[in-house]
Amino acid sequence: MEAGEPGGECTVLLAGPDPPPARLGPCRTLWRPLARAEPIPGSTGALRALSGWADAYAFTSPRAARALAALDREGAREALSVGVVWAIGPSTARALREMLGLEARVPPSYTGRALGEAMASAGARRVVGVRSPGALPDLPETLASRGVAYAEVHVYRVTVEVPGEPPPPVDYAAATSPRIARALLEWGVEAPIVSIGPTTTRALREAGVEPACTAGEHTLTGLARCLHSLRGGSR
Repeated sequence: MEAGEPGGECTVLLAGPDPPPARLGPCRTLWRPLARAEPIPGSTGALRALSGWADAYAFTSPRAARALAALDREGAREALSVGVVWAIGPSTARALREMLGLEARVPPSYTGRALGEAMASAGARRVVGVRSPGALPDLPETLASRGVAYAEVHVYRVTVEVPGEPPPPVDYAAATSPRIARALLEWGVEAPIVSIGPTTTRALREAGVEPACTAGEHTLTGLARCLHSLRGGSR
């Protein structure tokens, strides 16, 4: 059976800054990072300066935990020990546990809006978002709508560079954020694109591209299920 046929071997391109698993659902992965994440020096000090004000902290990516661990692990742990730590999903919670030794609460749905609603419902009144510049605004917008004060500390930045050579031939490409979606399109990827969630799908549609599938769970597991559905599977 030829690659690309339902039920046969397939390849999915991932272009985010973090190495993907060897397989995503039925497809083997091909990693060509277009984005690079770099810790921002001095951000741990900014986090400590807000530790007397905040009663909760919001992490929307595993990269924030990695950046803090690389910059000043003990200083970050000390700053975050006063308040409740929240993670947007299980992979972010796992990074906080492994990198900083912190346990985080996780909302029932893995979006910034769901995270903001869960934090407000749990009684948070002064939240610090521990994120990158240019992160999606759904978290602070949701908190503001619930009357929760919000401040942000940028602990890493993501830069995107589209290579000059053409993209590799693959069966699918995975858009894991709006930024990656736009980079894939700028690179000229022609394979069907699977989207990790609604904000990424919106970015694709604004560029005139309809994703082959949008993950119901906004994680790599959700993308794996998308690929299973496209390959004729049920998982």
